[in-house]
Amino acid sequence: MARTNIEIGPHHAWRLFRSLRRTGITVRGAIDCIIAQTCLDLEAELLSPDADFEHIARHTSLRHSPVRFLEASDLRIDHAPRAGDDAERYHRGFTGRSDMHLRLVVHGKAAARPELREAVATARDKGHKITVQPTWEEGDAIRFAQRAVLDGVDVVVAGGGDGTINEVAFGLISASAGPSGRPSLGIVPLGTANDFARSAGIPLETPAALDLVISRPATLVDLGRIGDRIFLNVATGGFGTQVTVETPQAMKKALGGAAYLVTGMTQFSSIGAAHARFTGPDFEWDGNFVVLAIGNGRQAGGGNVLCPEATIDDGLLDVRILPEVAKDVLGETMGNILREGLDAVERMVVNSRTTTLDIEADDDIFINLDGEPISGKRFHVEILPKAVQLHLPETCPLL
Repeated sequence: MARTNIEIGPHHAWRLFRSLRRTGITVRGAIDCIIAQTCLDLEAELLSPDADFEHIARHTSLRHSPVRFLEASDLRIDHAPRAGDDAERYHRGFTGRSDMHLRLVVHGKAAARPELREAVATARDKGHKITVQPTWEEGDAIRFAQRAVLDGVDVVVAGGGDGTINEVAFGLISASAGPSGRPSLGIVPLGTANDFARSAGIPLETPAALDLVISRPATLVDLGRIGDRIFLNVATGGFGTQVTVETPQAMKKALGGAAYLVTGMTQFSSIGAAHARFTGPDFEWDGNFVVLAIGNGRQAGGGNVLCPEATIDDGLLDVRILPEVAKDVLGETMGNILREGLDAVERMVVNSRTTTLDIEADDDIFINLDGEPISGKRFHVEILPKAVQLHLPETCPLL
């Protein structure tokens, strides 16, 4: 395939630039979004039955290079509704029409799955318009979701794992809602562990998951926020984060969610406690800990239930801390947690429910947000109530 250069006209670029700047995106971010939108010209080629996405991306360049993909620090989340706001005006939500416009943002590695193509074709046969955008590098899903807000689509569907869902949700809330509100969020689980989808009761079968998005109304749910990052599911620290970071990609591909258990069972000897101070409106705790879970959702790390009572629409975060454990029972304790979740050591766990939490650690610690780690010594955690509309099963356990 010949290398392709793509350009857009200066008038169109200037109009798009001004629109993006009004959403709060930085100048550099706006320029990158303009670059990204030119990739839409490849959509027909990407959707062909014999498309080789990796080959196409490898042989495609943009005249406005270099392309720098957005990081969270380039964006503001000022547009998410706060307590007391009229959250309904922020969301476009479920239209109930038989001709909805859906934007499917799918992880590039999953874009060629036959069952996904078949599910998309079936939805189109029912009269729905579905545009598909495969991701290639980190930050793509954020930009694609922001573009979907500007385009006025009805639903943005995240096709991937917890990380892809996180980026799409971030993109939705970091763009200003237009006159008709923001799109709702749908989920088609295509990741390794699919922790959020499993705990929410979202079907793991691709056709059923996409059908749920189309047929079920969306529900306003909360998001957690740490600095300029968000999490839909669980923020974890300590042993759980160590396991997630150190589990090889090849093992995850071969074993799925069980890979985290295998890694965890080999890491007991390297577990070290961290010292931190935790402060909330009605909560204070200071000490050494080995496991930290801040739950909007319930489970992480391949099915490890950390916050079994958490719900995603109560305006609260469930905080659970496991203090330092004696070395002679550490292996047994961690094994029980990996197999049964934190409830296996309930009598040892420090619990709280709060709207905000400040963490101050003596040394840098890692905190994992929906599978993506960040590090630092100080963190401010807060709930963003009714931040996004999400398509969920009627009997979703998280509501």
